Amino acid sequence: MPDGQFREMSPRLGWPARVFLVALGVSFVAGVVASVALLIYVALLLVPVALALAAYGYFSMRFQAWRANRF
Repeated sequence: MPDGQFREMSPRLGWPARVFLVALGVSFVAGVVASVALLIYVALLLVPVALALAAYGYFSMRFQAWRANRF
């Protein structure tokens, strides 16, 4: 102001800014939920692979032990 005083700022944002901030927060939460869902999906896809590899390793070890005791 010309008389040397500071202009008082309004304590509240306008409604477009509030709508934008709410939309930004909702989109951030939706992105986090989608990322977590994708990570859980990939982890559950890998469970059968891990079980199959564990069974393969176990039976390979048993076969090697059986062959070593056979001769």
